[in-house]
Amino acid sequence: VLNSEIDKASISDRGLIMDIRVVLQDYRQINVEMQMVAMTEWFRRMLFHWSKMYATQIFRGDDFEELKPS
Repeated sequence: VLNSEIDKASISDRGLIMDIRVVLQDYRQINVEMQMVAMTEWFRRMLFHWSKMYATQIFRGDDFEELKPS
């Protein structure tokens, strides 16, 4: 289980705290979200969470092949 908070890149960035963030033995990451009510913007929320989780796997100078499925 990883820290579920993804740091902001700048002060104006939107923060992100996932319910549960897990990394598997093959380094794939899983975001588990739990909602009490239906959300009309669910797809956009999921896509935003995925993009942040995926983009924070590598840093300047890293190869894109290091990215693992999320």
